[in-house]
Amino acid sequence: FFQSFFFIGGSIIPRQKPNVTTEYTRKNAFELLVAPGAKFRTNDAADGFFYWDDGDSIVDSFTNHDYYLWKFKYSATDRSATLTIKTERQAKSFQVPTIDTVEIFNYDHYPDFTNFQLNGKKINIDVQSSSYSPRTKILYISTKNLIDISTDMTAVLTWTHSTGFYSIQTDRLHYDLF
Repeated sequence: FFQSFFFIGGSIIPRQKPNVTTEYTRKNAFELLVAPGAKFRTNDAADGFFYWDDGDSIVDSFTNHDYYLWKFKYSATDRSATLTIKTERQAKSFQVPTIDTVEIFNYDHYPDFTNFQLNGKKINIDVQSSSYSPRTKILYISTKNLIDISTDMTAVLTWTHSTGFYSIQTDRLHYDLF
């Protein structure tokens, strides 16, 4: 059984794998689906936001309510890409899971999985669970505890594109030596 979903180009959609109960689901890592396009009149940008509270409390006033609010921004150039996650509001009474997966549609460049940085510091991407398909133009970045969004800091994930080019006909990566 497959469900169809439609996303507006230019959007970043947070998601979370389901589990048997809501309590267990809320412990699963977050994922971001990035669908660059339409509203920015370019295929290289997207944005979105994410609200998260304890799931039980009734909101009487957002001024006093305990919740998280994040804003997402994605952009790409011919050489690199950047995903920025800004914590607009931080909850005090509960924790949130990390973002472990970022899936980017309509990605035109072969990524250099060895050159990812989070807030200016090199990070290791799990290349066994991450991938890029030039046929579908989907970049799938998956690493346990990739981005901790529980702090009030802004997280900036950056990476460069490979200096080679990917041959769709032969499924091989070619590098320019000069």
